Amino acid sequence: MILRRALVPVLVALLVFAVPLLILLQPTGRIATGRSSAGYALAAGAVVALAVALLVATGLAARALARVAEGLDHGAASVQRRLDRQRGFVADVSHQLRTPLAAIRLRLENMALAGGDPDGRIAATMDEVDRLATIINDLLELARADEAPTAREVVDVAAVLRERVAVSWTPLADAAGVVLWASAPDHALARSVPGGAQQVLDNLFANALQASPSGSRVDLEVRAGWAAVTVRVADRGPGMTEAERAHAFVRFWRGTARTPGGSGLGLPIAARLVEASGGTIALLPREGGGLVAEVRLPAAAAAASGGSEGAVG
Repeated sequence: MILRRALVPVLVALLVFAVPLLILLQPTGRIATGRSSAGYALAAGAVVALAVALLVATGLAARALARVAEGLDHGAASVQRRLDRQRGFVADVSHQLRTPLAAIRLRLENMALAGGDPDGRIAATMDEVDRLATIINDLLELARADEAPTAREVVDVAAVLRERVAVSWTPLADAAGVVLWASAPDHALARSVPGGAQQVLDNLFANALQASPSGSRVDLEVRAGWAAVTVRVADRGPGMTEAERAHAFVRFWRGTARTPGGSGLGLPIAARLVEASGGTIALLPREGGGLVAEVRLPAAAAAASGGSEGAVG
């Protein structure tokens, strides 16, 4: 509809342009054969008319293009508003569902304490509640990731890794019977959206831990370079085929063998935050079996020397 309206003035401009052009060609042909003494006057008038027609045609074409641009801008703004409303709705619903789910789980725990759970039905129901809570939390994080600010801050990725290993990851790995091996320089300064580096590392570690069998090891490595800070999280799980790695960043996609109980949102959230930070993320096969998640964030300073590595826990 926008293009149709824009073409009308362009066609009018072409007609205005064509009429004086025909007038110009007719008398000049007569001048060449000497048939008309008024040919010069007609040609001069036609030239003036042609110049006016060109100006009119240019103005009409410019107005037509301006209308097209205005229509496209309006359409893009309308789509953006709809996307914003959709993300806001998802975030609001996810936030509102967290409290009732917590209440349901508390009641189930009280029921199990009061009457026991001989057939395991309460425990199975609690597992489903926990899974639903995970999906809701991931939806909320995804909505926040979609609204990640474009402004980036300098973050020490090496310090973030050490803090997450000491505070959160080691207890989880111990409970799963998995050994953590961490390697990082003293400092690795990168640029990331606020809170993005920590959330990306948490999601990659959670994905690796969920796929790792008991008795295996998850390797965590940070390397600081002049152009980028590289983070590698490697596990000894079942890995992914090339086709699975190509779909791993699609929202709600879940691999059949690797993380059957996941929500399918952890890697898409990480990818969105890395993209907003100006970095890249990739999944690579690990030699000997397993998967390597590699993230590259823009470096904020030159590579640092020194560092530490070793088994954790």
